[in-house]
Amino acid sequence: MISREGNSPAASLGKIKAATFNESGVRCTGRGNNVKAISETDTPRFFGQFPQSTLHFTCV
Repeated sequence: MISREGNSPAASLGKIKAATFNESGVRCTGRGNNVKAISETDTPRFFGQFPQSTLHFTCV
């Protein structure tokens, strides 16, 4: 599982989501595997809440 949260007013959900997928790819390809996404949860920005993205994955 990888989870990221933007912590600035300029943080975008798209960039945060891309970062979670990129990190999962780095972890899996380092082992000679591919990423298989199991589930993902995204929380968009709203008053008092920064955008968040969580990716549950496995390396196959």
